[in-house]
Amino acid sequence: MQHDHLNAPAVVEAIADNVFDLIVVGMGSVGLTTALSAAQGGLRVGVVDPQSFEQLRGGHFDGRDVAISSASMRWLSSLGVVQGLAPDEQSLIRGAWVLDSATEERVALKPAPQEEGIGAFVPEYRLRQEALKVLEQHPSVEFFTEDKVASLLHLTDRTELALESGQHIQARVVAAVDGRRSPLRRELGIGVTQHDYAMTMVCCRVNHTIDQQGWTSQRFVSGGCMAVLPLSAQLSSLALMMPHAEAERVNALGEEAFSDWLQLQLGETLGELSLASRRVSVPLSSHYADHMHRRRAVLLGDAAVGMLPITAHGLNLGLIGGRSLVAELLAARGAGEDIGSEAVLKRFSLRAHATAKPLYMATDRICRLFQREDPFSLQARRMLLQSSGPFGQLIGMNCEQDDPRQVPWIGVLRDLPRTLLTKWMA
Repeated sequence: MQHDHLNAPAVVEAIADNVFDLIVVGMGSVGLTTALSAAQGGLRVGVVDPQSFEQLRGGHFDGRDVAISSASMRWLSSLGVVQGLAPDEQSLIRGAWVLDSATEERVALKPAPQEEGIGAFVPEYRLRQEALKVLEQHPSVEFFTEDKVASLLHLTDRTELALESGQHIQARVVAAVDGRRSPLRRELGIGVTQHDYAMTMVCCRVNHTIDQQGWTSQRFVSGGCMAVLPLSAQLSSLALMMPHAEAERVNALGEEAFSDWLQLQLGETLGELSLASRRVSVPLSSHYADHMHRRRAVLLGDAAVGMLPITAHGLNLGLIGGRSLVAELLAARGAGEDIGSEAVLKRFSLRAHATAKPLYMATDRICRLFQREDPFSLQARRMLLQSSGPFGQLIGMNCEQDDPRQVPWIGVLRDLPRTLLTKWMA
Protein backbone atom coordinates (compact mmCIF):
# COMPACT_ATOMS: atom_id res chain seq x y z
CA MET A 1 0.00 0.00 0.00
CA GLN A 2 1.30 3.49 -0.85
CA HIS A 3 0.55 6.73 0.98
CA ASP A 4 1.44 10.37 0.51
CA HIS A 5 0.76 13.60 2.39
CA LEU A 6 -2.44 14.29 0.41
CA ASN A 7 -4.47 11.63 2.22
CA ALA A 8 -3.03 11.95 5.71
CA PRO A 9 -6.34 11.94 7.65
CA ALA A 10 -7.49 8.76 5.94
CA VAL A 11 -4.17 7.08 6.64
CA VAL A 12 -4.20 7.99 10.31
CA GLU A 13 -7.73 6.64 10.68
CA ALA A 14 -6.83 3.44 8.79
CA ILE A 15 -3.97 2.54 11.11
CA ALA A 16 -5.32 3.93 14.37
CA ASP A 17 -6.28 0.52 15.73
CA ASN A 18 -3.09 -1.36 14.84
CA VAL A 19 0.64 -0.96 15.02
CA PHE A 20 3.38 -1.95 12.62
CA ASP A 21 5.70 -4.66 13.87
CA LEU A 22 8.61 -2.95 12.12
CA ILE A 23 9.04 0.43 10.48
CA VAL A 24 12.09 0.75 8.24
CA VAL A 25 13.34 4.29 7.64
CA GLY A 26 15.41 4.39 4.47
CA MET A 27 14.94 2.48 1.21
CA GLY A 28 18.48 1.67 0.15
CA SER A 29 19.55 -1.91 -0.48
CA VAL A 30 19.77 -2.78 3.23
CA GLY A 31 16.46 -1.12 4.16
CA LEU A 32 14.59 -2.74 1.28
CA THR A 33 15.89 -6.25 1.91
CA THR A 34 15.31 -5.95 5.66
CA ALA A 35 11.71 -4.87 5.05
CA LEU A 36 11.22 -7.67 2.53
CA SER A 37 12.63 -10.33 4.84
CA ALA A 38 10.42 -9.13 7.71
CA ALA A 39 7.31 -9.09 5.51
CA GLN A 40 8.00 -12.56 4.16
CA GLY A 41 8.41 -13.71 7.77
CA GLY A 42 4.88 -12.55 8.57
CA LEU A 43 5.57 -9.17 10.18
CA ARG A 44 3.56 -6.06 9.34
CA VAL A 45 6.02 -3.57 7.88
CA GLY A 46 5.99 0.15 7.14
CA VAL A 47 8.69 1.84 5.03
CA VAL A 48 9.52 5.56 5.07
CA ASP A 49 11.70 7.36 2.53
CA PRO A 50 12.01 10.97 1.31
CA GLN A 51 12.19 9.94 -2.35
CA SER A 52 9.25 9.43 -4.66
CA PHE A 53 8.48 6.05 -6.22
CA GLU A 54 9.60 7.42 -9.57
CA GLN A 55 13.00 8.24 -8.09
CA LEU A 56 13.24 4.92 -6.24
CA ARG A 57 12.36 2.86 -9.31
CA GLY A 58 14.74 4.85 -11.52
CA GLY A 59 18.47 5.09 -11.36
CA HIS A 60 21.47 4.30 -13.50
CA PHE A 61 25.01 3.06 -13.01
CA ASP A 62 26.56 5.28 -10.35
CA GLY A 63 30.08 3.85 -10.30
CA ARG A 64 29.36 1.25 -7.64
CA ASP A 65 29.71 -2.43 -8.43
CA VAL A 66 29.39 -3.94 -4.96
CA ALA A 67 30.92 -7.21 -3.80
CA ILE A 68 28.33 -9.46 -2.15
CA SER A 69 29.43 -12.57 -0.27
CA SER A 70 28.21 -16.02 -1.26
CA ALA A 71 26.07 -16.32 1.88
CA SER A 72 24.44 -12.93 1.25
CA MET A 73 23.77 -13.90 -2.38
CA ARG A 74 22.00 -17.05 -1.19
CA TRP A 75 19.88 -14.97 1.19
CA LEU A 76 19.01 -12.45 -1.53
CA SER A 77 18.06 -15.35 -3.79
CA SER A 78 15.76 -16.75 -1.09
CA LEU A 79 14.02 -13.36 -0.99
CA GLY A 80 13.50 -13.42 -4.75
CA VAL A 81 15.75 -10.41 -5.37
CA VAL A 82 18.60 -11.69 -7.54
CA GLN A 83 16.33 -13.59 -9.92
CA GLY A 84 15.56 -10.35 -11.74
CA LEU A 85 19.21 -9.58 -12.40
CA ALA A 86 20.58 -10.39 -15.84
CA PRO A 87 23.50 -12.87 -16.02
CA ASP A 88 25.94 -10.06 -16.79
CA GLU A 89 24.75 -8.25 -13.63
CA GLN A 90 26.00 -11.09 -11.39
CA SER A 91 29.75 -11.45 -11.89
CA LEU A 92 31.21 -14.40 -9.97
CA ILE A 93 34.26 -13.56 -7.85
CA ARG A 94 36.46 -16.65 -8.10
CA GLY A 95 39.13 -15.27 -5.77
CA ALA A 96 41.10 -12.17 -4.87
CA TRP A 97 44.73 -11.15 -4.98
CA VAL A 98 46.07 -8.64 -2.45
CA LEU A 99 49.39 -7.16 -3.56
CA ASP A 100 51.79 -4.67 -2.00
CA SER A 101 53.94 -2.80 -4.51
CA ALA A 102 56.35 -1.53 -1.83
CA THR A 103 57.26 -4.98 -0.46
CA GLU A 104 56.38 -7.07 -3.56
CA GLU A 105 54.41 -9.42 -1.31
CA ARG A 106 51.07 -10.92 -2.30
CA VAL A 107 48.40 -13.21 -0.88
CA ALA A 108 45.57 -15.07 -2.60
CA LEU A 109 42.12 -15.17 -0.99
CA LYS A 110 40.38 -18.31 -2.20
CA PRO A 111 36.84 -19.67 -1.84
CA ALA A 112 35.99 -22.25 0.79
CA PRO A 113 36.26 -25.86 -0.47
CA GLN A 114 32.51 -26.18 -1.04
CA GLU A 115 32.16 -22.82 -2.82
CA GLU A 116 32.67 -21.96 -6.49
CA GLY A 117 33.68 -18.43 -5.59
CA ILE A 118 33.85 -15.95 -2.74
CA GLY A 119 30.86 -13.90 -3.90
CA ALA A 120 29.64 -11.82 -6.82
CA PHE A 121 29.80 -8.26 -8.11
CA VAL A 122 26.40 -6.61 -8.63
CA PRO A 123 25.61 -3.03 -9.71
CA GLU A 124 24.27 -1.49 -6.51
CA TYR A 125 21.48 0.44 -8.22
CA ARG A 126 20.15 -2.76 -9.82
CA LEU A 127 20.06 -4.50 -6.46
CA ARG A 128 17.90 -1.66 -5.11
CA GLN A 129 15.61 -1.75 -8.13
CA GLU A 130 14.97 -5.49 -7.89
CA ALA A 131 14.48 -5.43 -4.11
CA LEU A 132 11.90 -2.64 -4.48
CA LYS A 133 10.12 -4.51 -7.27
CA VAL A 134 9.64 -7.58 -5.06
CA LEU A 135 8.76 -5.52 -1.96
CA GLU A 136 6.03 -3.58 -3.78
CA GLN A 137 4.21 -6.84 -4.48
CA HIS A 138 3.95 -7.81 -0.80
CA PRO A 139 0.52 -7.16 0.75
CA SER A 140 1.70 -6.59 4.33
CA VAL A 141 3.98 -3.65 3.47
CA GLU A 142 2.84 -0.01 3.53
CA PHE A 143 4.94 2.73 1.92
CA PHE A 144 5.29 6.31 3.14
CA THR A 145 7.27 7.92 0.33
CA GLU A 146 8.18 11.57 -0.12
CA ASP A 147 8.17 11.88 3.65
CA LYS A 148 10.61 12.14 6.54
CA VAL A 149 10.58 11.44 10.28
CA ALA A 150 10.15 14.71 12.16
CA SER A 151 10.23 13.34 15.70
CA LEU A 152 9.86 10.23 17.85
CA LEU A 153 7.65 9.63 20.86
CA HIS A 154 8.62 6.61 22.96
CA LEU A 155 5.59 4.89 24.51
CA THR A 156 5.54 1.90 26.83
CA ASP A 157 5.10 -0.82 24.22
CA ARG A 158 5.70 1.03 20.95
CA THR A 159 7.28 4.08 19.33
CA GLU A 160 5.30 6.75 17.52
CA LEU A 161 6.86 8.45 14.51
CA ALA A 162 5.61 11.91 13.58
CA LEU A 163 6.23 12.42 9.87
CA GLU A 164 6.80 15.79 8.25
CA SER A 165 3.57 15.32 6.28
CA GLY A 166 1.61 15.36 9.55
CA GLN A 167 0.96 11.62 9.68
CA HIS A 168 1.64 9.66 12.88
CA ILE A 169 2.55 5.97 12.63
CA GLN A 170 3.52 3.51 15.36
CA ALA A 171 5.76 0.45 15.53
CA ARG A 172 7.04 -2.14 17.96
CA VAL A 173 10.50 -1.70 16.42
CA VAL A 174 12.01 1.07 14.29
CA ALA A 175 15.03 0.43 12.06
CA ALA A 176 17.14 3.46 11.10
CA VAL A 177 18.66 2.66 7.70
CA ASP A 178 18.92 6.24 6.48
CA GLY A 179 22.58 6.47 5.54
CA ARG A 180 25.90 7.59 6.93
CA ARG A 181 24.60 10.93 8.21
CA SER A 182 21.39 9.30 9.53
CA PRO A 183 19.02 12.01 10.83
CA LEU A 184 17.16 9.30 12.76
CA ARG A 185 20.36 8.25 14.52
CA ARG A 186 20.76 11.85 15.68
CA GLU A 187 17.11 11.93 16.77
CA LEU A 188 17.81 8.82 18.87
CA GLY A 189 20.77 10.58 20.50
CA ILE A 190 23.33 8.02 19.31
CA GLY A 191 26.79 9.36 18.53
CA VAL A 192 29.50 7.94 16.27
CA THR A 193 33.27 7.63 16.26
CA GLN A 194 34.60 8.92 12.94
CA HIS A 195 37.86 8.59 11.00
CA ASP A 196 38.92 10.70 8.03
CA TYR A 197 41.67 9.22 5.83
CA ALA A 198 42.25 12.32 3.65
CA MET A 199 41.63 10.18 0.57
CA THR A 200 39.17 10.01 -2.32
CA MET A 201 37.95 6.92 -4.18
CA VAL A 202 37.54 7.34 -7.95
CA CYS A 203 35.32 4.66 -9.52
CA CYS A 204 34.76 3.80 -13.17
CA ARG A 205 34.45 0.90 -15.60
CA VAL A 206 36.97 0.03 -18.30
CA ASN A 207 37.07 -2.22 -21.34
CA HIS A 208 40.26 -4.26 -21.66
CA THR A 209 41.87 -7.08 -23.63
CA ILE A 210 43.21 -9.45 -20.95
CA ASP A 211 40.68 -11.71 -19.17
CA GLN A 212 41.11 -11.71 -15.37
CA GLN A 213 39.34 -15.09 -15.09
CA GLY A 214 37.04 -13.79 -12.36
CA TRP A 215 39.92 -12.94 -10.01
CA THR A 216 39.83 -9.50 -8.46
CA SER A 217 43.03 -7.76 -7.43
CA GLN A 218 43.80 -5.07 -4.92
CA ARG A 219 47.21 -3.47 -5.16
CA PHE A 220 48.53 -1.12 -2.48
CA VAL A 221 50.64 1.57 -4.10
CA SER A 222 52.42 4.64 -2.77
CA GLY A 223 49.75 6.85 -1.20
CA GLY A 224 46.77 4.67 -2.02
CA CYS A 225 45.26 1.52 -3.48
CA MET A 226 44.00 0.29 -6.86
CA ALA A 227 41.32 -2.41 -7.06
CA VAL A 228 40.37 -4.23 -10.27
CA LEU A 229 36.94 -5.88 -10.10
CA PRO A 230 36.30 -8.10 -13.15
CA LEU A 231 32.71 -8.06 -14.40
CA SER A 232 33.27 -10.10 -17.58
CA ALA A 233 36.15 -11.27 -19.75
CA GLN A 234 36.75 -7.77 -21.13
CA LEU A 235 35.03 -5.44 -18.68
CA SER A 236 36.14 -4.47 -15.17
CA SER A 237 35.17 -1.96 -12.52
CA LEU A 238 38.02 0.04 -10.99
CA ALA A 239 38.18 1.53 -7.49
CA LEU A 240 41.13 3.89 -7.19
CA MET A 241 41.93 5.27 -3.73
CA MET A 242 44.30 8.24 -3.60
CA PRO A 243 44.94 11.52 -1.73
CA HIS A 244 42.42 14.28 -2.35
CA ALA A 245 44.86 16.45 -4.36
CA GLU A 246 45.79 13.57 -6.67
CA ALA A 247 42.10 12.68 -7.19
CA GLU A 248 41.33 16.29 -8.10
CA ARG A 249 44.16 16.28 -10.64
CA VAL A 250 43.13 12.94 -12.14
CA ASN A 251 39.46 13.94 -12.40
CA ALA A 252 40.46 17.06 -14.31
CA LEU A 253 41.95 14.90 -17.10
CA GLY A 254 39.97 14.43 -20.28
CA GLU A 255 38.74 10.96 -21.23
CA GLU A 256 41.72 10.09 -23.43
CA ALA A 257 44.27 11.46 -20.96
CA PHE A 258 42.56 9.62 -18.11
CA SER A 259 42.70 6.34 -20.07
CA ASP A 260 46.41 6.94 -20.71
CA TRP A 261 46.94 7.58 -16.99
CA LEU A 262 45.11 4.35 -16.12
CA GLN A 263 47.25 2.43 -18.64
CA LEU A 264 50.39 3.80 -17.01
CA GLN A 265 49.21 2.89 -13.50
CA LEU A 266 48.01 -0.63 -14.35
CA GLY A 267 50.71 -1.54 -16.84
CA GLU A 268 49.95 -4.79 -18.65
CA THR A 269 47.54 -6.09 -15.99
CA LEU A 270 44.50 -5.54 -18.20
CA GLY A 271 46.20 -5.21 -21.57
CA GLU A 272 44.91 -2.36 -23.70
CA LEU A 273 42.10 -0.50 -21.94
CA SER A 274 39.58 2.24 -22.57
CA LEU A 275 37.08 4.07 -20.37
CA ALA A 276 33.61 2.47 -20.42
CA SER A 277 31.67 4.69 -17.99
CA ARG A 278 31.65 8.05 -16.33
CA ARG A 279 33.88 8.63 -13.32
CA VAL A 280 32.41 8.89 -9.82
CA SER A 281 34.39 10.24 -6.83
CA VAL A 282 33.67 9.63 -3.15
CA PRO A 283 35.66 11.03 -0.17
CA LEU A 284 36.80 8.20 2.08
CA SER A 285 35.95 8.10 5.76
CA SER A 286 34.63 5.58 8.24
CA HIS A 287 32.47 5.69 11.35
CA TYR A 288 31.13 3.38 14.03
CA ALA A 289 28.00 4.05 16.09
CA ASP A 290 28.33 4.22 19.87
CA HIS A 291 25.25 1.99 20.23
CA MET A 292 23.40 -0.34 17.86
CA HIS A 293 20.03 0.10 19.57
CA ARG A 294 18.10 2.41 21.84
CA ARG A 295 14.50 2.26 23.10
CA ARG A 296 12.76 0.12 20.47
CA ALA A 297 15.02 1.36 17.67
CA VAL A 298 18.02 -0.21 15.96
CA LEU A 299 20.67 1.01 13.53
CA LEU A 300 21.40 -0.87 10.30
CA GLY A 301 23.66 -0.40 7.30
CA ASP A 302 25.66 2.81 7.02
CA ALA A 303 23.67 4.33 9.87
CA ALA A 304 25.42 1.82 12.13
CA VAL A 305 28.81 1.25 10.51
CA GLY A 306 30.44 3.15 7.65
CA MET A 307 33.21 0.90 6.37
CA LEU A 308 36.18 1.71 4.18
CA PRO A 309 35.82 -0.17 0.89
CA ILE A 310 39.21 -1.93 1.01
CA THR A 311 37.73 -5.11 2.53
CA ALA A 312 34.56 -4.94 0.37
CA HIS A 313 32.39 -5.83 3.36
CA GLY A 314 30.40 -2.64 3.95
CA LEU A 315 27.21 -3.74 2.19
CA ASN A 316 27.61 -7.31 3.45
CA LEU A 317 27.66 -6.09 7.05
CA GLY A 318 24.45 -4.17 6.36
CA LEU A 319 22.76 -7.20 4.80
CA ILE A 320 23.89 -9.41 7.68
CA GLY A 321 22.56 -6.85 10.16
CA GLY A 322 19.14 -6.73 8.52
CA ARG A 323 18.92 -10.48 8.28
CA SER A 324 20.08 -10.89 11.87
CA LEU A 325 17.50 -8.38 13.14
CA VAL A 326 14.61 -10.08 11.36
CA ALA A 327 15.72 -13.51 12.60
CA GLU A 328 15.79 -12.19 16.18
CA LEU A 329 12.36 -10.58 15.87
CA LEU A 330 10.81 -13.74 14.44
CA ALA A 331 12.42 -15.90 17.13
CA ALA A 332 11.11 -13.54 19.82
CA ARG A 333 7.62 -13.59 18.37
CA GLY A 334 7.70 -17.39 18.28
CA ALA A 335 8.71 -17.44 21.95
CA GLY A 336 5.91 -15.05 22.92
CA GLU A 337 8.25 -12.14 23.71
CA ASP A 338 7.65 -8.47 23.00
CA ILE A 339 9.70 -8.12 19.81
CA GLY A 340 10.72 -4.55 20.71
CA SER A 341 11.77 -5.29 24.28
CA GLU A 342 15.19 -4.37 25.60
CA ALA A 343 16.13 -8.04 25.97
CA VAL A 344 15.36 -8.85 22.33
CA LEU A 345 17.09 -5.82 20.86
CA LYS A 346 20.09 -6.27 23.14
CA ARG A 347 20.62 -9.78 21.75
CA PHE A 348 20.63 -8.31 18.25
CA SER A 349 22.89 -5.45 19.31
CA LEU A 350 25.51 -7.66 20.95
CA ARG A 351 25.68 -9.87 17.87
CA ALA A 352 25.93 -6.81 15.60
CA HIS A 353 28.86 -5.43 17.59
CA ALA A 354 30.60 -8.82 17.70
CA THR A 355 30.22 -9.15 13.93
CA ALA A 356 31.20 -5.64 12.86
CA LYS A 357 33.69 -4.33 15.42
CA PRO A 358 36.60 -6.72 14.70
CA LEU A 359 36.31 -6.18 10.95
CA TYR A 360 35.93 -2.42 11.35
CA MET A 361 39.02 -2.15 13.57
CA ALA A 362 41.10 -4.44 11.38
CA THR A 363 40.17 -2.45 8.25
CA ASP A 364 41.12 0.82 9.94
CA ARG A 365 44.49 -0.55 11.13
CA ILE A 366 45.29 -2.06 7.72
CA CYS A 367 44.49 1.19 5.93
CA ARG A 368 46.68 3.22 8.26
CA LEU A 369 49.52 0.70 8.04
CA PHE A 370 49.55 0.67 4.24
CA GLN A 371 49.54 4.48 4.13
CA ARG A 372 52.92 4.52 5.89
CA GLU A 373 56.22 3.66 4.22
CA ASP A 374 58.79 3.94 7.02
CA PRO A 375 61.04 0.87 7.51
CA PHE A 376 59.09 -0.44 10.50
CA SER A 377 55.75 -0.18 8.66
CA LEU A 378 57.15 -1.82 5.53
CA GLN A 379 58.38 -4.76 7.59
CA ALA A 380 55.00 -5.01 9.32
CA ARG A 381 53.28 -5.00 5.91
CA ARG A 382 55.59 -7.74 4.68
CA MET A 383 54.98 -9.88 7.74
CA LEU A 384 51.22 -9.36 7.56
CA LEU A 385 50.94 -10.62 3.98
CA GLN A 386 53.41 -13.47 4.52
CA SER A 387 51.54 -14.71 7.59
CA SER A 388 48.19 -14.41 5.80
CA GLY A 389 49.11 -17.05 3.22
CA PRO A 390 48.00 -20.13 5.20
CA PHE A 391 44.67 -18.44 5.99
CA GLY A 392 43.83 -17.60 2.36
CA GLN A 393 40.48 -19.38 2.53
CA LEU A 394 39.53 -17.80 5.85
CA ILE A 395 40.39 -14.13 5.37
CA GLY A 396 37.30 -12.26 4.34
CA MET A 397 34.92 -15.03 5.43
CA ASN A 398 33.53 -12.90 8.26
CA CYS A 399 30.41 -12.51 6.11
CA GLU A 400 30.12 -16.13 5.02
CA GLN A 401 28.04 -17.84 7.73
CA ASP A 402 24.50 -18.83 6.77
CA ASP A 403 23.02 -18.81 10.30
CA PRO A 404 21.64 -15.28 10.87
CA ARG A 405 21.67 -15.71 14.66
CA GLN A 406 25.34 -16.65 14.79
CA VAL A 407 28.33 -14.30 14.82
CA PRO A 408 29.97 -15.13 11.46
CA TRP A 409 33.59 -15.30 12.56
CA ILE A 410 32.75 -17.88 15.24
CA GLY A 411 32.03 -20.33 12.44
CA VAL A 412 35.33 -19.36 10.81
CA LEU A 413 37.23 -20.13 14.02
CA ARG A 414 35.40 -23.44 14.32
CA ASP A 415 36.54 -24.46 10.84
CA LEU A 416 40.11 -23.18 11.29
CA PRO A 417 41.79 -26.41 12.55
CA ARG A 418 40.25 -28.51 9.77
CA THR A 419 41.21 -25.98 7.10
CA LEU A 420 44.80 -25.70 8.29
CA LEU A 421 45.13 -29.50 8.53
CA THR A 422 43.82 -29.90 4.98
CA LYS A 423 46.32 -27.33 3.66
CA TRP A 424 49.20 -28.96 5.60
CA MET A 425 48.36 -32.45 4.27
CA ALA A 426 48.13 -31.10 0.72
